[in-house]
Amino acid sequence: MPVPKTFILPSSHRPPDTDENSFRNMKFPFDWEKMFKTIGFPAYMKPHDGGGWKSVYRVESPEDLWAKHGETENLVMMLQEEINFTEYFRCYVLDTDKVHIMQYEPRNPHHLRYVLDGDPVDKKILDLVEDYCIRLNKALGYDFNTVEFAIRDGIPYAIDFCNPAPDADVNSVGRENFDWIVENAADMAIGKAKKYKKGQMNLTWGSFVTDQIAAPKAPKKKGAVKTAVSKKTPIKKATATNARVKKASAKTATETAVSPKVAVKKAAAKQAVTKKMDTKKTTATKVAKKKAPAKKAATNAKTAKK
Repeated sequence: MPVPKTFILPSSHRPPDTDENSFRNMKFPFDWEKMFKTIGFPAYMKPHDGGGWKSVYRVESPEDLWAKHGETENLVMMLQEEINFTEYFRCYVLDTDKVHIMQYEPRNPHHLRYVLDGDPVDKKILDLVEDYCIRLNKALGYDFNTVEFAIRDGIPYAIDFCNPAPDADVNSVGRENFDWIVENAADMAIGKAKKYKKGQMNLTWGSFVTDQIAAPKAPKKKGAVKTAVSKKTPIKKATATNARVKKASAKTATETAVSPKVAVKKAAAKQAVTKKMDTKKTTATKVAKKKAPAKKAATNAKTAKK
């Protein structure tokens, strides 16, 4: 959105509750020459947060700026390029998107600034002004505001767009504009009252604020928690099974590694047992053979006696 070239100026006097150490973050010395070349003269100097055309100066030269800047004392001022406009509009904006465009001449005396019977205006310019009004107020979140545009070469430049307590006096804005703001402001208030929800946020925060805040994490649903828990159980079982597999595999590997030695020992033991048994058998056979002749002789002796 087009806006005039603008610089923020340091205050002429030191603000209250500050000392020589309060502005160490400021670049010093201030490059006044660069600012003058960028903005050019004539230019406008006004408070960065003012309204109602209070403390607004038209400055013609650096010397004129120094003299008028000294009058502002501890106000934080800004220097803005002059827009040589062919048309100027002041727009009521309600509920961020209801726009009423009024022709305005800021160079006239205050009671003659609202142009009630002005020349026809190009519809393309009016549509663009309305679009800019809605975009600005949705960003700012203002339910009640006025926005001012200066038209230069067919381009609307946003001059003032932070005025949430605008002029709505019938003696200055005129009957037609007054009737529009009263009727539509009443409709907006009624709509807000009907939409009010007790215990909930009913304020309008603009996207300029909300976009700077990270969206809060959505609370976990109970169903999602149960699903997560149910998923964890198989994982645990699988882990236990894997542990058993690993343990069994380790045991098998150990047995495989030890089995040759065990086999040798078993074979040796078996061979020793077999040899021992063979020795016993041989001894038993020899004893049996010795006993057999003796038994035979005893038998023969018994037979002879008979």
